[in-house]
Amino acid sequence: MPTAGAAPLRIDLLRTGVIAGHVRDAAGNAVASATIVLAGSGVWPARQVHAGADGAYHIEGVPGGVYEVRAHQGELVADPREGLMLDPGARIDVDLVLLPGLTLSGVVMDADGNAPLASVEVLVTEDALSFSPRAVRTNVQGAFAVSGLRDRDHFRVGARGRIRRAHRQHRPGLTPVRIDLRRAATISGIVVDSRGAPVRGAQVEITGTTDSGAAAMLSGGALAFQSALFEAQLAGPTPLRQNGELGVTSGGVPPIPLVPSVSGVASAVGDFTTGFGTDPDGHFRITGVPPGRIQLTARHLAYAPAEIPTRIVTAGAVIDDVRIVLPDGGVIDGRVVDARGYPVATVRVELTGEHEPYPRGLLAGSDGTFEFRGVLGALTVTAYPVGQPPARVHVEIAAGQTLPVSVPLESNVVRFFGRVLDSRDFPVPYAQVRVRSLRARTPLTQTSDSSEDGTFVFESLPEPPYQLEVDHPDYAVTRIARVASVERELSVHLVAGVLVRGTVSDAPARAPLALAHVHLESPENVFDAVTNVDGAYEMSRVPLADYTLSVEADAHVAMSRAVRVSVRRDDTEVTLDDVALDAGGSVSGDVVDRYGELVSGADVVVGEPLDWSRAVRTDPHGHFIVPGVPAGDAILYARHPAAGTTESATRVRVFAAEESPGTVLRLPERFDPSRAVVEDAPRASIAAVLRDTPDGVTVRSVRRGSRAEAAGLRAGDTITSVDEVDVQRSRDATTRLRGTEGEDVVVDVKRGERSVRLVIARER
Repeated sequence: MPTAGAAPLRIDLLRTGVIAGHVRDAAGNAVASATIVLAGSGVWPARQVHAGADGAYHIEGVPGGVYEVRAHQGELVADPREGLMLDPGARIDVDLVLLPGLTLSGVVMDADGNAPLASVEVLVTEDALSFSPRAVRTNVQGAFAVSGLRDRDHFRVGARGRIRRAHRQHRPGLTPVRIDLRRAATISGIVVDSRGAPVRGAQVEITGTTDSGAAAMLSGGALAFQSALFEAQLAGPTPLRQNGELGVTSGGVPPIPLVPSVSGVASAVGDFTTGFGTDPDGHFRITGVPPGRIQLTARHLAYAPAEIPTRIVTAGAVIDDVRIVLPDGGVIDGRVVDARGYPVATVRVELTGEHEPYPRGLLAGSDGTFEFRGVLGALTVTAYPVGQPPARVHVEIAAGQTLPVSVPLESNVVRFFGRVLDSRDFPVPYAQVRVRSLRARTPLTQTSDSSEDGTFVFESLPEPPYQLEVDHPDYAVTRIARVASVERELSVHLVAGVLVRGTVSDAPARAPLALAHVHLESPENVFDAVTNVDGAYEMSRVPLADYTLSVEADAHVAMSRAVRVSVRRDDTEVTLDDVALDAGGSVSGDVVDRYGELVSGADVVVGEPLDWSRAVRTDPHGHFIVPGVPAGDAILYARHPAAGTTESATRVRVFAAEESPGTVLRLPERFDPSRAVVEDAPRASIAAVLRDTPDGVTVRSVRRGSRAEAAGLRAGDTITSVDEVDVQRSRDATTRLRGTEGEDVVVDVKRGERSVRLVIARER
């Protein structure tokens, strides 16, 4: 019965649409009983129906969204219709033509024992992401086959106790593929509190890098989800029994894999979650750990999280001596207040920190108070009031400490307005305008579009300075590094960027060079391209300026030179001079320890001064190959945390377009992963290599394609402060740059005679 005086209940029903069509063969004949698979934004997992005797199918009750429709019958397969936009209440007619499909076959072997592996999971995804992948398991001979495939080259395999891997270089219909899986490691141990008592229900996760340099991130929840997802994909699309709506699922509801909590209660799917969660005696046992540099982190809501130093893990290793001590942590006793110190109620508050895997969030109470328990170390507390800029404070808390924290909101909220114009002072409508606060305590980014008269307005901003970026598809991106005042309307003039063309060739062969990576960089902009089969590349909307052009290609010597992008009058294209890359040689060999034992996962670098950020890593058999080495005498060094660094350089004669094999780099100590001391990398920071110089903390290199590069950080910049705190040494800068992935950090740099403030999102 409704309560007297209560508002009437309103139920909004959304209209659904129809996807229908016919399935025919190449001759145009109807194909009866063909299987049609539908998946997309409103239908997942995939559902399947069967065509009638006339090849027709009809799917009702489909929610509006983006969809993919496929069809197959036996060995026949149709090219999928992808990106179908279905509006609520609309109908889309999709006809499909079945053609002979291809078969992908292969065998999965034990890389260590050269024996076939049964029951290995094989997932055929045709693309990096597929709505309806094909899943199978290998038989007792380790063999598998998937038929009815299109001509694509992506699939992945994995097995419990083995290292999951992706294979991207094989297409259906060719010779069978052989996939070697290496044995994974097993790590077990105990989680205790600061008094040595076992902690039940703690969750352990693994991060780090594999010995091939890939990121390693394992958790019980993630693996449980992958396992449940594979089982669902193995069963194939769910049959669709229409009943006046999208459909009814027959039978029991399958188990839903839940990410384990850190509250002491875990939801288990298979053996994964139970392995990552501690038992009543505090023990855990994790299988399937890839070899590499691995770090373990334990979490429980009653304690502060804890990590152990990075361990070197080898293939098939069994490590059973791990002991993780969860500290008691501290308590943040906080309050959100206004500029006068009065409490502000029901404000969302977020806590982040270097050792916090995910942000913690809550609502402040009616008196503005909030509390976070089990926290430790350097932390960031951010308040997000409605209609006001966020406010951030940085704190540091010790174990057992209760720290009062006040988060004052901004006292002044300002209005920022301006106009986007072209070079003739005509308004530019529909330009995307992004404004970002350059103050460390107000981490705000807002985006708006210019109106018909080119105007834009931002309300409720913190006090300047700001960084401004204006983007329109007909013009070059315009950036204003610092907006210091909002008293008057800001005019932003866009210029029509030019199309930059060029070619890359192989110098010895005098032939076009495909798949070369071209990088065009100025202090304000970065552009990237890859050459096509004709060795040509294009970059659009490039502003006129001086740039550094860098070109790299496999088996060639990288090149870098200064170029000027300039035009005459109304030209809209610029053609740069051809870049001819010399063929590089390669150096290959092995890294061994003091006693001649091969060392996997060792770093090898060529050239002086040493730049370990450009090192290659030895494979599981201790072998390495360094491509693209200039002809002449090459100088090589090697290092490994478990066996030291080569004490002197090894010189190798390199010839263009030839491999110089047989180099042996000997490390000074015995290779013993159990006693390795590894300098722990931050969970998230900026993707740059720093070094101390007489000028201060200098950026040695910035990773291509990183958030740091996109934000404008450049090699040669000198970092003067991080989050408005001065830094003198690279160690200080590195510590302050660490934090939560995706969180912004304000970095002041000196670039020549200029001072530049950048806002950079942290990344792993």
